[in-house]
Amino acid sequence: MCELLSVVDRFNAELNRITPEKRDEIRHITKVAYDFAPFAVCIMKSIINFTRKLFVDKKLIGIYMMDSSIKCPHEVVSEYRRLFDKELVNLISETFQQMNFELRLSLYACRRTWKSIFSDSTLERLNRHINAIDPAWPQQFLPRERCSVLLVVLF
Repeated sequence: MCELLSVVDRFNAELNRITPEKRDEIRHITKVAYDFAPFAVCIMKSIINFTRKLFVDKKLIGIYMMDSSIKCPHEVVSEYRRLFDKELVNLISETFQQMNFELRLSLYACRRTWKSIFSDSTLERLNRHINAIDPAWPQQFLPRERCSVLLVVLF
């Protein structure tokens, strides 16, 4: 139990050092998350709690931290994908509701990169949930080359 608390405290301290000006620190903290793979559930919860406590204009930092932990090539990435898959709809929905238009566009851009990472059913639930909050959120995503036209028309 002491080791778990120590790991979580150390990881939380790393998270708290991230600033918008130092987004490159996200890669470093992702490596720390992978080093703490035996505690992946706690690390995932730390990232979610970190995102929730951030001021609205900083919430993308938490989303980018999650995004990095599910994308960087590493043998434990599948575990982080599995864990975040269960929490994705709630986390993104909560975050989306608090964001302004500009931040929502950035969240949308990030979401478009998850097709090969999360299950279709999770992404469909996410799209339906966000679309219920904001009908401008597409329920199905078009190929990337049509994205800019879609954003102009819908937003």
